[in-house]
Parts: sequence; C-alpha cells; structure tokens
Amino acid sequence: MSRLRLPETEFEYRNALIEAARLGGMKALQGVGMMKTHISYREACRQYGRTNVDRWIKDGAVTPQKDGENTSTMRLDIVVLQTLSTSTNAKKLYK
Repeated sequence: MSRLRLPETEFEYRNALIEAARLGGMKALQGVGMMKTHISYREACRQYGRTNVDRWIKDGAVTPQKDGENTSTMRLDIVVLQTLSTSTNAKKLYK
C-alpha cells in the first residue's frame, strides 16, 4: 500500500484545495440529484482512457457495479474516477 504524500509547496497545497472543493461540489450536486453518480464503463474509458480505467479496476481502486443480472453494462463512480485521474496526473507532474 502506498503512503499518502502531503503537499510540500504552496502550489501543491493550492491545487489540492481546489481539487477538494471541486470534488465536494460534485458530491453536493449528486446529493441533490443534479448530477449523475455513475457512468458506464465505456464512457469512463472515453473520458479517462481505457488503460487507466482497466488498471484502476484491476488494482481495486474503483469497483464496477452491474445494472442487474441480465445486462453486461458496468457502472463506475464518477467522483472516484475523477479523484484517481487527478492523482494519476499529479504523480506525472511531480515525479
């Protein structure tokens, strides 16, 4: 399990606070029904890249949910995907 790395510079703190506010806004909109909570696997692949989505599922970072037994459609939590995407991009920037 990886260790959480805290922001070290003012720039990193600012970006972390902006991202936290954005994700909080998304959760609030979902809570009042103004934003979807899940997207399909196919849409997730379009937005975040199939390689990333498959890796996150394989690593257990996001859990796909099926729409019942008689369908193959998988749904993924939007906030979790956005959080993973942001942290993946941050790792690329700060290496």
